[in-house]
Amino acid sequence: SDEARSRLDPALNVRTFLDTLRRDGLLVDAVSVLTHCLPRQYALAWGCECWQEAHAGTEPDPSDRSALAAAQRWLKEPTEEHRRAAFELADRLEYRTAAALLAASAGWAGGSILPPGQTEIPPPPTLSGEAVSPAVILTAAERPAAFQQRLCGFVDRALSSFAPASG
Repeated sequence: SDEARSRLDPALNVRTFLDTLRRDGLLVDAVSVLTHCLPRQYALAWGCECWQEAHAGTEPDPSDRSALAAAQRWLKEPTEEHRRAAFELADRLEYRTAAALLAASAGWAGGSILPPGQTEIPPPPTLSGEAVSPAVILTAAERPAAFQQRLCGFVDRALSSFAPASG
């Protein structure tokens, strides 16, 4: 956002910038920065953790469970077969839910974005992370009254797991 851009300073490292965004309540911007800075597997693992935390103790839609399982299968064993399966499932689900976007993130982590047998076209390097960002935001938005609190918790999870503290 323009508000987040106004806080950019070449003297700041990424962690300090993220701490500033978090402190100032610019959590959507912090999610965007995180998903662009983290390696794709870390970003996807974080997105899956957020989704699981948000759905703990609930019975999610079977298609969402399948999409999350496809993303996690690729994380555990990043083969072309698992990547393609996640990609195809996300496409069938029309990228409509957070879990479908997590499967898309796995599907866009390499290989080709075209069906097998066609000219290989690799996904842009940032596309995988760009799918995690709305997945995390949609997951937080599933409970609108708790959106800011949930998103803050998700950002804190990433900062404590993946980004060394600034100092």
